[in-house]
Amino acid sequence: VKAAYLAAGLNWESVWENPEYVQSGVAFADPRLTKVFAGLQNAAMSECRRRPEYHLGTNFARGTMVYQDFMGTQDLAHDLDTLRRAIGADKLSVWGVSYGTEVGATYATVYPERVDKVILDGNVAISNEIYEAAHLWALSYEQVWNGLAAACNNDFFVAGGIDAPTLPADDFCAATPYPTDKMSKLLETDETLLLMAYTLLGKFFDGYGIMWNGVSPGSAIMMACVE
Repeated sequence: VKAAYLAAGLNWESVWENPEYVQSGVAFADPRLTKVFAGLQNAAMSECRRRPEYHLGTNFARGTMVYQDFMGTQDLAHDLDTLRRAIGADKLSVWGVSYGTEVGATYATVYPERVDKVILDGNVAISNEIYEAAHLWALSYEQVWNGLAAACNNDFFVAGGIDAPTLPADDFCAATPYPTDKMSKLLETDETLLLMAYTLLGKFFDGYGIMWNGVSPGSAIMMACVE
């Protein structure tokens, strides 16, 4: 790991002697760090495929066969149905978040007669290749932000604007108008603000935070910070 950072011309000590900097996510605003981190993640996944306990043998057509090549989301759907039978339930209600949306959708597709209710929250693009997955995730994050920004802009341009509002003041998006411009300016101005943005996102996701407990709508909090 150290050699990977040094080969990229990065100061190993300055990065890893400051764990708060790395854990905050600000470190990965540096594309050089992100590139190294992605390479190490790819290497870790490749290492799993080389471990002997996952090898299933070889044949002429496939060469070396690895357990990971024969498992996927559908196996998790079958596991869910095994759970359903084990607890004696006629049907399951499934709440899938992030990758869980893929699992929930697959279960509902394979076992439609055994589903009561399905909630798919924050569906994500799926890929077995880390760089392709990162690209798809980046596009999806941008699409989500663009949707929030468009809705925020509508409060100003469609709902009558600040001077002639058709919405109660508390219902107006705090960052309207032009929230994307405001966010970009904030993040380009001061690294401290970037740290605050990453910390805020951490409050949503880490340790079953705001998003999981339903304390507050995350988009409203983010727009208020942009304001």
